[in-house]
Amino acid sequence: MNKMSIDDFCNTVASEIKFYLPRRYEDAEITLDVRVKNNDTVAHGIIIRNNNFMTPILYLDGYYDRYDGNNFGRLMDEIAKAYVDNDTEGIHGENDAQEIVNSMTNYNAMKDRIICRLLNADMNMEYIKNKPFTRIDDFVVTYHVYINGNMSIPITNTIMDIWEISSDELYELSIANMERITPHDFSDMESVLRGMMMEEMIKTGMSREDAEIAVEEFMPPIPAEEKMYVLSNKNKMYGASAILNSDVMDEIREVMDSDFYVIPSSIHECIIVPMKLKKNEIESMIRQVNEEQVLPSERLSNYVYAYDANARRIYRVV
Repeated sequence: MNKMSIDDFCNTVASEIKFYLPRRYEDAEITLDVRVKNNDTVAHGIIIRNNNFMTPILYLDGYYDRYDGNNFGRLMDEIAKAYVDNDTEGIHGENDAQEIVNSMTNYNAMKDRIICRLLNADMNMEYIKNKPFTRIDDFVVTYHVYINGNMSIPITNTIMDIWEISSDELYELSIANMERITPHDFSDMESVLRGMMMEEMIKTGMSREDAEIAVEEFMPPIPAEEKMYVLSNKNKMYGASAILNSDVMDEIREVMDSDFYVIPSSIHECIIVPMKLKKNEIESMIRQVNEEQVLPSERLSNYVYAYDANARRIYRVV
């Protein structure tokens, strides 16, 4: 069986999805939605309106990538389950979300919910067209109203005009709110990798004690001056923006006890490494990882950055 196009796939999902959903969705309105997302990637979503105020969008591109022409039924089961799970989670916070949306034009009600995201500037020219943003080197900072860990509302130029504030004010507010709404997470990469390896070994039936011994043999301790760290936020979503928080970066400077490079590994996290590593080798690694392991919509940069502790800002290393 030949693989259908993404448009045909989405149309078929929309026409058949009710056969896979619980009966409470039998009168739901099914629509498809195509949006420009991060890095100007186009995302294909399905919306199932079932008398809820907040209706989640489930993006189908990942399912299409796994579609091989013969597994459509299994993918439909997964799509239906994912939608019901997301819809159920959304219902619990629906009243709060409705109140936030109803208050969007009220700046005083929204100012403590303003957060930011860090994106690649050149890769998001279409996405930022109708939105306020702040340019920082190769990056753009965009602004959003936080609803919960999975939901936020992009701030548009129209909303900013109604609020009668500037993008500079949005930037200051988002940084001030950052640690309260999306607190940072700074982890030793060695510990993270060791933990992941141990969990995989334990899943195979190995005891925790044996797994610890095996990991120790496979991954000898790294000297403190060569350690690498992961900087993100607690929910690991759009955590690269943590590098904009000068207080956090000053704390990292104390931990590293020297200047350091910032590797923008994705929009969700950055890697902090000592400056003793060679810049050219790091950039080569970044490009390879971006091409092979990072989704196009989640790529942040191919370049190396550093933190200027005196100016309290990041800059691209040339």
